[in-house]
Amino acid sequence: FELFIDVVDNCTILDKEYYYQQEAFQGWFHLVVVKLNDGFIVSFSDISESKHMEFALQEANQELHIQANLDSLTKIANRRRFDEYFTQEWSRCARDRQPLSLILCDVDFFKTYNDNYGHQAGDVCLTQVAQGMNSVVKRPTDLLVRYGGEEFAVIIPATYNDGALKVAEEIRATIKN
Repeated sequence: FELFIDVVDNCTILDKEYYYQQEAFQGWFHLVVVKLNDGFIVSFSDISESKHMEFALQEANQELHIQANLDSLTKIANRRRFDEYFTQEWSRCARDRQPLSLILCDVDFFKTYNDNYGHQAGDVCLTQVAQGMNSVVKRPTDLLVRYGGEEFAVIIPATYNDGALKVAEEIRATIKN
């Protein structure tokens, strides 16, 4: 009501979307209110269907973003996410004059393992390696990535060599176990 008074008193235009819910009815509405002489005129449209499509599209876009940045086998970040995050953190660490550490890992003799035991066993192996590495990489700013094939990377912002070496050694020990 106060918004209607503002339309009349100050010649403003009210153009808003509202969600309305009552016992038997719920929906989205687009409301436009414009001053007309000493009163106002109201345009009222049901936009429920388009709002549902908008929400479905937002949800689909979020899912697509997740899929575009996630390795489908290991369920950790992929190379695309690495490129994006590394660029972002490189800039941030340079601006803040902070170190940025990067660990690159390669599973030794993986081709031989894959040839001997088959691709399904190789997939299981890579998934277990990713899970082991993920158990070590704990800080929210650190990012574990499947870099490609049997290669993994860990981006560790604001960490000097000794801290990165400690993480690398813990990853090695975890995978060995």
